[in-house]
Amino acid sequence: MIRFVYCIGWIYQRFVISKGDVVNRFLLSLVIPGTPVGKQRPRSGKWGVFYTPKKTKNYEALIKMTAANKMQEQGLEILDCPVYLIIRAFYPIPESWSKKKKALAESGDILPTVRPDLDNIEKAVLDGLQGVVFKDDKQVVEVLKRKVYTSTYPRIEVTVKDWTEIIF
Repeated sequence: MIRFVYCIGWIYQRFVISKGDVVNRFLLSLVIPGTPVGKQRPRSGKWGVFYTPKKTKNYEALIKMTAANKMQEQGLEILDCPVYLIIRAFYPIPESWSKKKKALAESGDILPTVRPDLDNIEKAVLDGLQGVVFKDDKQVVEVLKRKVYTSTYPRIEVTVKDWTEIIF
């Protein structure tokens, strides 16, 4: 069965494989290099003026630039429908750890319990993607997120899919 869905001015075909399964056609995968940075709290300046810390602004700008380049490269337009996100934050394995502990971290038996929190990473990613991949972060209806160690380079991998209600 083929179903056509209107989203962002384009008509996407969705192929219903079996009852309850929908294969989405829009897919965007991003890799944001560097150690993951979370959204920091607004700071108070002189005379009660609040501002966003520079580290947060710079990281959100990096996410925006990476997403804009990938969207342009793939010829995609901004989404105006519900969105599903997968966020994976990769942290470097500490050099001070033993070989055994490094092997456990690389296999996923030890997970990072370091800062920033996953919630703050999610906020930074959502704010960075807003206005580039989707119009507003209120469109995000589901997020799968995880922190892991890596022996290669630290980064955040983000996968964006447009979401449709599952057919029952």
